[in-house]
Amino acid sequence: MFRTTVVNFDPNTAQASPAFGAQEVGDLSGDELRELLEIFRGIDPIQNVEADPEVHVESRRSRYVIRTGQNRLLFSDPRKVLEPALVLSPEAIVAELDGSAAAARTRAPFVIPPTASTEPVLQTAAVPTVSALRLPHRIAFAVAAVVLAGYIAYPTLSAEPVPPPPYFTPFADAKQEDAQREALSGVYMTGAQAGQTGIALTADGSLRLFQINTQGTPSLIQDTYRLGRIGNVVYILSNQPGGPIRVNEGNTLSFCGETYSRLP
Repeated sequence: MFRTTVVNFDPNTAQASPAFGAQEVGDLSGDELRELLEIFRGIDPIQNVEADPEVHVESRRSRYVIRTGQNRLLFSDPRKVLEPALVLSPEAIVAELDGSAAAARTRAPFVIPPTASTEPVLQTAAVPTVSALRLPHRIAFAVAAVVLAGYIAYPTLSAEPVPPPPYFTPFADAKQEDAQREALSGVYMTGAQAGQTGIALTADGSLRLFQINTQGTPSLIQDTYRLGRIGNVVYILSNQPGGPIRVNEGNTLSFCGETYSRLP
């Protein structure tokens, strides 16, 4: 059973609104949770942006947060802020919660043991091999092999050890982070044509990812973010798949292999 709480979402009407607040649904079975998640990911996109609904699930003393956007479910562990949310189906989320997915990932492959042969084995005496090289030639080849091995190994042994990758470190000074958010607030886009994507940042810590559609309003995902550094570079960390967003010089951002330029 999974203890479930919905935030800004009413499963009975499939509506999302900030007026609903947090409501405890209770303990749900796997099938009941799958049905709820199917309803949840079908929320009206406009209501989803305005209400930012969530489903909180407690399983095996851990709590998980599920969001939705573009009919997808985003599954995350709030304790692991550096790990991006996983895009999973309702069935896959239940498998993650009940442990069956982890068990499948660690299950050893099935190995067929070799069958004992009933055929008699012919035992043959080992015949000593005789080197065709004379002793001086063998010594010369041995010395050359040692020198060659040392030449090949030297660059590896003499190279400096590779430092471990840096980690995301949040800003320790709240005022510094507020000033950085104020400086970064704006809209960044990869282009203005249909299919291009954008990132909108506000000074209060809100983040919106959107895509320009050929017809209708842009597709939109709403989230929050925080600022920090990886090494000496400023990064934006949200709950969306794709990892942190790099802040570049020249009013640009890098995310998922694309460059986003700030609109004037």
